[in-house]
Amino acid sequence: MFPAVKRGAIILTLASLLLAGGVGIFWKGAEIAQAPANAGSKAGRYAIFFTADMKGYIEPCGCNSNPLGGVEKLAAVVRKEREGLNGSLFLDAGESLFSNDSLPDTTRAQELAKAAVFGKTFASLGIAAMNVGQRELAHGSAWLASWSEKYGVPVVSDTFTRGGERPFARPGLIGMGPLRVGVIAVSDAVDEKLARTSDGDRDEAVGEPAAATAAKARLAQLRKDGADIIVLLSNLGPGRTADLIAKLPRGVTFAIASGRDNDKGKQGGEESTVVRAGDVPVYAPHTQGRALGRVDLVFVEGGSSLVRVDGPGDFELKNSVLIQNIERHRIDLERLKREKTLNPARIELVEKKLAALRAERDTLVSQKVEPPPGKHHFFHRFTPIEKKLPDDPAIREIMNQYNAELAKLNVPFYKDRRPPPVAEGKPHYTGGAACIGCHMDAYNVWKGHKHSLAYETLVNKNKQYDVSCIGCHVVGWEQPGGLANLTPNEGFQDVNCENCHGPGSQHAAAPSKSNIQRKVPEAICLRCHQPEHDDRFDYQKDLLHVLGPGHGLPKEAAPPGASATGAGQGSPKTRGAP
Repeated sequence: MFPAVKRGAIILTLASLLLAGGVGIFWKGAEIAQAPANAGSKAGRYAIFFTADMKGYIEPCGCNSNPLGGVEKLAAVVRKEREGLNGSLFLDAGESLFSNDSLPDTTRAQELAKAAVFGKTFASLGIAAMNVGQRELAHGSAWLASWSEKYGVPVVSDTFTRGGERPFARPGLIGMGPLRVGVIAVSDAVDEKLARTSDGDRDEAVGEPAAATAAKARLAQLRKDGADIIVLLSNLGPGRTADLIAKLPRGVTFAIASGRDNDKGKQGGEESTVVRAGDVPVYAPHTQGRALGRVDLVFVEGGSSLVRVDGPGDFELKNSVLIQNIERHRIDLERLKREKTLNPARIELVEKKLAALRAERDTLVSQKVEPPPGKHHFFHRFTPIEKKLPDDPAIREIMNQYNAELAKLNVPFYKDRRPPPVAEGKPHYTGGAACIGCHMDAYNVWKGHKHSLAYETLVNKNKQYDVSCIGCHVVGWEQPGGLANLTPNEGFQDVNCENCHGPGSQHAAAPSKSNIQRKVPEAICLRCHQPEHDDRFDYQKDLLHVLGPGHGLPKEAAPPGASATGAGQGSPKTRGAP
């Protein structure tokens, strides 16, 4: 049995309540008590902000052209958008605390430090409820209960069990101004840590039938308690969540789903999406905190019911974008068909895209819903957390402290760490210094390329001790015969010859075309140039920027736009070994 959550640790401070824009959470010990019945008018505008599938991302990879995400920017958006509302809540649907559902020794310290950042950020925003996903249990349910108490983050679950009990059950309602909000929290998460260490007190994964039973019971109680709005939090993924809602009686206003990895192929992907179970929308914001979800609720004087509508300008904006894309693809298709040299594959691709865009617009038009007169209504929006957005000063300071702490956390752990052993007869990494004697022309090309500045970009951002970044900015990170310590790492800094051509000790000892990888397939590049890290990567185009005289091209040749020393991606630099 978990210890009871202390009242003093859960009640938000007055300052936090003011920042939360009128959130009123009424706690009794470990329970949420019913919010007081509304004695006056409910008319007004309210908003429920939400995140899901943060996956341990407190900040984006800075290598992208428009990095999306970052808790300091997300917090600034929430605080700004709360202004002028009659009440608001902030919720998280789970799968947010950690990068994965287990914590390996190599990343545990950093992952726990990130969880502390989440705790401080969520608490400062006055979070009203956070669902239990499998990632939340990566360090065990006992740790999660302690984290919840330490930061005052209400972790909730109507399905998670331990020893036959539900330690994160939170009965009652949540106040949002004069409105009363009920939350149902379901997941199929199981405490694997407990399962590995205990024989008799093991909690079991909750299947969908059991989740439906728990949700029905909770829904009935919330309706009996007089909830104005009922929100379902789920880690089952948007598709499976919609299936679950279809099994429930009417009463759920909308759902927020995490668990894109858990959706059994129904609604994969990472971008913001909405699916529907009848007239109940299921919202899933862009993963890794790259978008903030928001549901606006408008209560009108003397109104009845609560219906979903399109947000002001939503339809017009989406319709306009679709019309422009349809016209652009139509013109492109006509041009392709006029060309003397036809490209059937390209034509087929554009035809399919054009048909998909037209179908999407038809669906948009058919689903447009106008606010009915005299009815309460709600609509959603997703706000991309873009680089241009301002930082929240308080959370920015928390992030600065986190980055400064990484050296203390990671350098000692990796100090005496050794890379995996090299298999008999296989080469090890040299760091690239051995390449210069025979490949000076290639070295000169490399000096003029951004790969030669890879490590410096980390240092400039104080990220050289971040183990989630280091692997794509040094040579052979944690590879057999490679690099396994954060410092010292001289000779292995930057992206150089061996990142692309493989470990070169045998080739350096006895140069031969047979003992080095000469061609570099796209798969090698994609180990780092994934969409979340490099949204502009184009293998064929970018390969031209890597090649140069003496490096894949004749010495007298140079690709268009390249300088005599290389790719033309920034000025060449003077450096010793690559």
